[in-house]
Amino acid sequence: MIPKDNHSFFHLKFICNKENQLNEFNKFLRQVREILSKIAGVAPQVLWDDIGFYYARQAYPLIYEIENIMRKLITKFLFINVGLAWANENTPQEVNNSIRNKSQSSFQNYLF
Repeated sequence: MIPKDNHSFFHLKFICNKENQLNEFNKFLRQVREILSKIAGVAPQVLWDDIGFYYARQAYPLIYEIENIMRKLITKFLFINVGLAWANENTPQEVNNSIRNKSQSSFQNYLF
């Protein structure tokens, strides 16, 4: 702990090298944060948490898949209910003017 201007600073580093123990490690980190909260009187500010990064890497493939399924669903809905030219007929002129590469095909799926 480094006292300065009535603030408490902690530099702590905990390592868990076993993926099958991440749940217990996460519980441990929560307990450490709770203890630090009681000591400092305010919740600690965590600068970096590799557990969040780990779970983000685990979740990304699922989010990517869901996002692409939703694009397909919306595209199919627009084709059926608005028509094949939905992008050309319903895209604001400002968006069409902002497209820099005019050499692309006349149909562009703006959802991608």
